[in-house]
Amino acid sequence: MDALPPLNAIRAFEVAGRHLSFTRAATELNVTHGAVSRQIARLETHLGTKLFVRTAGGLVLTERGRIYLDDVLAALDRLRAGTRRVLHAKAGAVVRLSVPPTFAMRWLIPRLADFTARHRGFTLELSMAIAQPDFLTDGSDAAIRRMRRVPGALTGYRFLGAGTVAVCSPRYAEDRRLATAADLARATIITTATEPQEWTRWFRAQRVAMPAQMPPTLAFEQLFFALQAAVDSLGIALAPEALVKDDLARGRLVAPFGGRALGDRAYTLIHPARSAKSSSLRLLAQWLVAEGRGRTESGSGR
Repeated sequence: MDALPPLNAIRAFEVAGRHLSFTRAATELNVTHGAVSRQIARLETHLGTKLFVRTAGGLVLTERGRIYLDDVLAALDRLRAGTRRVLHAKAGAVVRLSVPPTFAMRWLIPRLADFTARHRGFTLELSMAIAQPDFLTDGSDAAIRRMRRVPGALTGYRFLGAGTVAVCSPRYAEDRRLATAADLARATIITTATEPQEWTRWFRAQRVAMPAQMPPTLAFEQLFFALQAAVDSLGIALAPEALVKDDLARGRLVAPFGGRALGDRAYTLIHPARSAKSSSLRLLAQWLVAEGRGRTESGSGR
């Protein structure tokens, strides 16, 4: 038997599964109730299992039906994403890029005007994520992540140093008399859920023993909020130096223990090795490398 199910039946199942109603599915698909029922029966015969059962409360998915609906929805999402890429490609190059939210807001987006001016007709679709990308399922063509080394199955371009620096507002540094790591005993440590071990690594890199009793902690989900809390004198945060250089230059933040960034991580453009011949990805990589070099040399972005 061909493993590919009848596609009209899949469409009927997806709509009926979302509504848990053949009647509503028929309305959305602009067909009769009987047509939906026949398509579902055809699919159940193909699969050899029941997908829906009727109860006193109405139509419900069976356990296998629920699992199959999740798979169908994921497959249709990928099909829609692929269709969008093909349609957008008519107007020029298209790259779907997955980026960390704080990096996007503080570094990438402020530079996109330059990118679009240089590369008219190039469509860059941004999505926000932090976890390691799964290019087989998430629909992205490439991703930017802060990392030490590129996994063997991927191609990578390191373009921007991402060593860690401790920062706080000038007023906070003065009020808490922050000069050495030992002074953190009278400070509030700002942490993020995305980098839960960053302070532990920082103390180790400073060759300073972790305090027996850690200072008070203020925790945030994202780095963006942690940096805003540091600007507002709520504590001291750790951040990639590249994302706070402008704040340091303008005096919104200071690095009370010195501006030398610790660590060997870098923001890196990664994509599947099979895409190495993509001219669009090479173009994006070249622009990122040039922007990263310019920022390193000048200390400021556009």
